Amino acid sequence: GGGAIVAYLQSKGFPEVALHFVREPKTRFRLALACGNIDAAIECALTLEQQSESRQGGRDTWGQLGSEALRQGNYQVVE
Repeated sequence: GGGAIVAYLQSKGFPEVALHFVREPKTRFRLALACGNIDAAIECALTLEQQSESRQGGRDTWGQLGSEALRQGNYQVVE
């Protein structure tokens, strides 16, 4: 699988490159946050929310997204 490539790229500090190779939403979400790509992260969060049976997982995801958005000074996302 692409896991090794992704791990390698991330370890080298290229999470945005790794993002292009990943389709799995949870991994994409982590990579998107790692490179500060809020738009991609939102997209993944929405997908994860639709997939997850429990709403708890979704809340956690949005929490992480919110703190990254705040760190970037992106306040629309938090609302």
